[in-house]
Amino acid sequence: VVREKLLTGGTFMYSFQNGLGSNFISLISYYEMSPLNWISILFNENSVRNAITFILILKIGFAGGFFQRFLRYTYRRNDFSTCIFSVMYALSAFTLGYYWNVMFFDTIALFPLTMLGIVKICREGRWKTFTFALALSLISNYYVGYFTCLFSVLMFAAASIIEFRGIKNWFYSFWLMLRSALLGGAMSAFMLIPAYLGLQTTYSADDRSIIQKLIAILKEDPKYYHHWYSLIANTISYNEPTKVEGLPNFACGMLAVLLFGVFLFSNGIKIREKISSCAMLFIIAISCNMRQLNYIWHPDIKLKAIVILP
Repeated sequence: VVREKLLTGGTFMYSFQNGLGSNFISLISYYEMSPLNWISILFNENSVRNAITFILILKIGFAGGFFQRFLRYTYRRNDFSTCIFSVMYALSAFTLGYYWNVMFFDTIALFPLTMLGIVKICREGRWKTFTFALALSLISNYYVGYFTCLFSVLMFAAASIIEFRGIKNWFYSFWLMLRSALLGGAMSAFMLIPAYLGLQTTYSADDRSIIQKLIAILKEDPKYYHHWYSLIANTISYNEPTKVEGLPNFACGMLAVLLFGVFLFSNGIKIREKISSCAMLFIIAISCNMRQLNYIWHPDIKLKAIVILP
C-alpha cells in the first residue's frame, strides 16, 4: 500500500482499502514505516516479493554493521573479531525465527546504535546518537521500539556502573539520558500518538489500563512458563528457532556460549563489568520465563494463554 501511495501520490492520512476506510497513519506505524520501504518503488508490481526480500537482507546487514560499530567504540577494538560477533548478532536465533516479521527488523538493526548512544552518554556526555537512534526506532516500529526503551534502562544502569567516574558525573549522565529519551519520544510523537489512538479502537483493547492489569498480576505469586533447563538448552545452536510460540530464542552461536566462561575468569575485565553484564543476562532470562516480568515486556499478552509450571 505504501508503494502504491508513493507512486500515485495518494494521501498518507487515510486509506479506503480497509472496510469503509481507516486511519492510514496508525496502520503503517506498525507495518510499513521503514524508510527502506521506499526502495520498493524501484521494483515493478510483479516483483514486490523480491523487493521485500531485498529490503529484509538490507536490514539484517545494517544490524550487523551497527553492531560492529557498537563493539568498535565500546571495546575500542578494530579487528576481525568485531566482524565475527556482528555476524552472530545479525544472524541470531531471533532473526532465523522471525525473519517473516519484516517490520520488526528496522528497530532490531537500530538497537546496537541506540545502545552505542547510551555508552557515549556515560563515557563522553555525547547524547545525539542515542536521541536520534531512539526516535528512529520508535518511528520505525513502536512495538519493538518499546522493548528498546525498556532495555535502555538496563543498559544505562550497567554502562553507568562500568563507566563510573564519580557521583557528579553519574547525575549528569542520568540527566542527559532522561533528556535525550524525552526528546527522542517527542520527535516520534507524530507516529506514536496516532498509533495509540488506533489501538484503542481495536478488538483487543481492554477497558482496564495497562497499569491496573500490571498491579493485579504483581499481586499474584510468581508463575513460570517453562522449565529452566529447557531455556538453558535453547542456547545451543542448531535447535529449531521459535517462530510464533514456544521457548525464547536465546541462541546467538556456540562461540558466545563458550566464551562466557572466558569472560567470567578473565583478569583483564573489571569485576564491576562482569557483575553488571551477568545481572543484565539474568534479568533478561528470568523476564522471558516469569509471568509478572514478561507482562512488563509484553503488556499485550493474553493472560489466559499461560502455561503455569509447579
